[in-house]
Amino acid sequence: MRCSPADLADVDRILKDDSVFPYITDDGGMGPEEMRSYAYQLLDNVKFYILKPRANTIVIFIPSNCITYDVHVAAIQGGGRKHAVKDATAAVMWMLENTEAQKFTTLAPRCNRRAGIFARMCGMVREGTITKAYQKDGKIYDIDIFGADKDYILSKQQEEVTCQEQ
Repeated sequence: MRCSPADLADVDRILKDDSVFPYITDDGGMGPEEMRSYAYQLLDNVKFYILKPRANTIVIFIPSNCITYDVHVAAIQGGGRKHAVKDATAAVMWMLENTEAQKFTTLAPRCNRRAGIFARMCGMVREGTITKAYQKDGKIYDIDIFGADKDYILSKQQEEVTCQEQ
């Protein structure tokens, strides 16, 4: 599931797709070629994790510190949100089983409602707001911070298993 520098072309393809790229770049942000270089730096760094649970989905985990990871999901449209949520959940579970990860966060600019909805669908809760911290199309937006810790994620997983057994 974990990608390596040999997977750069595939990661690059997903990040540059028309259904992904507009949602991951802001004004003054990286262009497509800079994105390829950035993706390679992430793939080549042992502290970063890029997981590919499905052909058109990657989940990027960027360390904030030794136990907290910022999560970014890039899924080409067509697979549906349910598949993307399953992919993100599978990637988080892989991180819990294979790393020291204890906490996952994501930043969702208010101009990208899909990001906040997706974070909630993945079981994250809104933990706060960073005001006036994101610029898109010349406008300034707030960013909502979503997060979930290991205990919360595992308890939600157990609830799902219990519901399925009943």
